[in-house]
Amino acid sequence: MFYLKRITLFLLILTLLAGLNACRSENQDGSVSISSILKNPQKYENQRIVVIGEFWGFQKDERIKEPPSKLGELWLLKDKTGAIYVGGYTGGLNPFNEADLGVPVRLEVFVKISDSYVFLEVQDAGVLK
Repeated sequence: MFYLKRITLFLLILTLLAGLNACRSENQDGSVSISSILKNPQKYENQRIVVIGEFWGFQKDERIKEPPSKLGELWLLKDKTGAIYVGGYTGGLNPFNEADLGVPVRLEVFVKISDSYVFLEVQDAGVLK
């Protein structure tokens, strides 16, 4: 009986540790890379996460397909691992202003999937200087 309790406790702790590891962010700064989101969007879908990258306004990126028009105007975010389209607040950056292109931003977002198209929905945004 004593060993059964120990084994049960051990399995419970192991399960908790595995769950914590699955929920942790991928980068040391607490952010998730764009490539991680695109490789496994279901893992992050409807979760609030942090993404750090560069604001590229309404530029296009040949690595990803353009968003469907039904999603409205989405702007481009790039990091060293990839690119993704984003909807919502730009942190005060103007997608038509050349000087704002390439500016680093920190975004709190929800990952959304619409008809197999993965994009980010901004909840909070800030410019990194």
